[in-house]
Amino acid sequence: MRRAAGLLLAIVWLSGCATISMFKTGRTIQKNTGQIGMSIGGGKNVMRPSGYSNFDIDFPSVSMEVGGGYGITDALDISIKYAAPITVAGELRYGFLSEDRGAPVSIAVGVGGSYWALSTDSGVYKNSLDSMDICVPLYLSHDVGKAMSLYLTPRYVSRNLTYKQDDPVFGSRQENLATPMIGGGIGVMFNFGTANDKHLAIEYNKVQWTKDSAIYSTQYGMALIFGI
Repeated sequence: MRRAAGLLLAIVWLSGCATISMFKTGRTIQKNTGQIGMSIGGGKNVMRPSGYSNFDIDFPSVSMEVGGGYGITDALDISIKYAAPITVAGELRYGFLSEDRGAPVSIAVGVGGSYWALSTDSGVYKNSLDSMDICVPLYLSHDVGKAMSLYLTPRYVSRNLTYKQDDPVFGSRQENLATPMIGGGIGVMFNFGTANDKHLAIEYNKVQWTKDSAIYSTQYGMALIFGI
């Protein structure tokens, strides 16, 4: 029972701290140029596991993020972001097709990761919790004129959690949990400025556990992105 309670606490913390926003189209950043951006949003984390009729968690979340990216080549870019209060993330993307290069749509694939850790000390129990997400997203987008782009971001996420507790009675223990997740997002990006290098993105995302669709997270938000 104590192990189950500790693991439940870890899962709840995990779903509340992870970030699932994207704010990117299928266009990769042009070579030797960069972007910086900031976003704000919200969402919710839901846990209604099958077989537990009295178990129902549904709580809101708030997200605030800052980040940036750089074009290594016209088809390859790298990005990093910080999501308050404790998450750092990064991603490498390769663009197969781009409307900048004459294609009818823009398509890119990414490989990224995010990490966060926290610890508590009640004077009796010492707890630590860290999480690593490995994400493989696909970016699909189409320009509706020069001023607007529509995009989709289906993805696979491997969420790996380590929970440790030092207990003066039961001793130290460690629990590991791997939760494969699938999901995606939909968004619209407005392009403005003399070179269309400033962007306002609005999007909605959802990821869910592959073993139980009643355990999921949603996130919606708005971002301002500037070319540098």
